Amino acid sequence: MFFNINVFVLNKKLYISCFFKYRMKKIGGYILTLIGLVILASQVKGFEIILKYLPFLSTINKTYSLIAGLILVVLGIVLLMSSGSGRGKQLEEVPIYRGKNIVGYRRQR
Repeated sequence: MFFNINVFVLNKKLYISCFFKYRMKKIGGYILTLIGLVILASQVKGFEIILKYLPFLSTINKTYSLIAGLILVVLGIVLLMSSGSGRGKQLEEVPIYRGKNIVGYRRQR
């Protein structure tokens, strides 16, 4: 499951909260970056074919289009970086003593 929706009632008001998990952030980051790259590529002379399939991009001012593309790429990368690598944080190992001897290690948060 990619996201979790919680519905609860507090003081006779209905609240709906949605928590996106790791994969949804990654997918959103990839989508934002891809859209930003398409917008940027549409303004480069070698990629006019994009304007054939997305004609509304030709109606937007070139400067605004470049700025919007850059912002989307940066936001996508920030979202990708903030979602982490998918692995949990490494737990710290602390020694277990029996007398003065270390007999094992325990993982601690």
